[in-house]
Amino acid sequence: MADKVKRETKAKIKPVKRFKLGRLFIVIGILIYLSMFVHAFFGQLLKTYIVTYGELQDSDNVTGFVIREEEVIASNLSGVLKPVKNEGERTAKGSIVATVFKGSTEESEQKISEIEDKIQRAIKEQEGNKLGALMFSEDIRKIDDDTEQKILQLCSLVNQGNLTEVIQLKTEIDSNLRKKAEISGEFGPASQYIKSLLNEKSTYENRISSLKESIRANLAGVISYNVDGLESILRPQAISKFNIKQLNELEQNLDKGNGIVGTTNNIKIVNNFECFITSVIEDKSRTAQIQVGDGVSLRFLNSEEEIVPATIHYISVENNGKALVTFRITRNVESLLNYRKISLNVIWSTSKGIKTPVSSLVKMEGKDGVMVVKANYTRFREVEIIKQDSEYAIIREASSRSAEKGISLYDEVVLNGTDVEEGRQVYKWDF
Repeated sequence: MADKVKRETKAKIKPVKRFKLGRLFIVIGILIYLSMFVHAFFGQLLKTYIVTYGELQDSDNVTGFVIREEEVIASNLSGVLKPVKNEGERTAKGSIVATVFKGSTEESEQKISEIEDKIQRAIKEQEGNKLGALMFSEDIRKIDDDTEQKILQLCSLVNQGNLTEVIQLKTEIDSNLRKKAEISGEFGPASQYIKSLLNEKSTYENRISSLKESIRANLAGVISYNVDGLESILRPQAISKFNIKQLNELEQNLDKGNGIVGTTNNIKIVNNFECFITSVIEDKSRTAQIQVGDGVSLRFLNSEEEIVPATIHYISVENNGKALVTFRITRNVESLLNYRKISLNVIWSTSKGIKTPVSSLVKMEGKDGVMVVKANYTRFREVEIIKQDSEYAIIREASSRSAEKGISLYDEVVLNGTDVEEGRQVYKWDF
């Protein structure tokens, strides 16, 4: 009986195992099919790039030293400097830019202030007196009419040569003028008081004037009170005499804060039409490519990163692969007024054209090109590379859409061009 039960149990179990094993094979088959389909479909999906116009800059970041034509005006007097012009204000040659006082002017200035207050009060009092004189306006009119008639008679007597009556008539005219002055208050006590105050004020002003010395500009330019003691060193006439060691030592002193002169009576006039920037260029291949007169652009990182055109003014003899290169600028000179050492980006050249990622570049039969997508098929297009860096390349634009060489604005290229063969049908997404 027990054997019979075992046989029946085995008979029931065997079909179940066969059913599970068959279902497993079906699932595996479906997975294999799906993986082949996914590989076949998604293996054709490519990342593409729509090309546009762009530019690449060939540049270096360097440290520059600002060299200017500037003259320090130093006063030999000890005293208080009072500027006449503000920092950065333009001045003509020979104009007064500041005054230095040899002694204290505080007492005299206080007296002048007090006198000016008294004068103002006296003027107001006099004006009040003149209002009262309006009551005698009819008398003043009569005097004016009589004076006018006498002047006409005087002219006639002069022509006749009657000197006796001329003298008499002149005396009468003077009398009329004095009467008018007395009525209007011009010769009154208030007027005499104002005149005495003005004389007193003039005395104190002369006293102040005797204590001051005017400082004049010896050349035209802009005013600066930031005298750092390097004006006689960093000057245009010495550009060809600079060496790398000298500039390195200068940089160390500037970093330590040395070389700043704290005198109070020093002013300098700076030529605001041009200045020079000298930098150490450590790339031997770079200095071999440039020459005096070449145009470059400078981006001053300390000054809002504005790009300024410049020309190469001087290139020193190479020393251990390094050379001093001096640039001349004529724009934004005043923005560098308070700088001696400045960080800048030298843009040696700028290339413009069709811009595409470097990863899209391919080589076919020794020719540079890209894989262009046309109607969902890849097509090799030979190109002329103008400039490239680690990320992008600038390509010369095709002469026309139908040209066999070059690419045009808004053409679609495959990003990973080396992984794609020509003539491949693709399903793509834009990147």
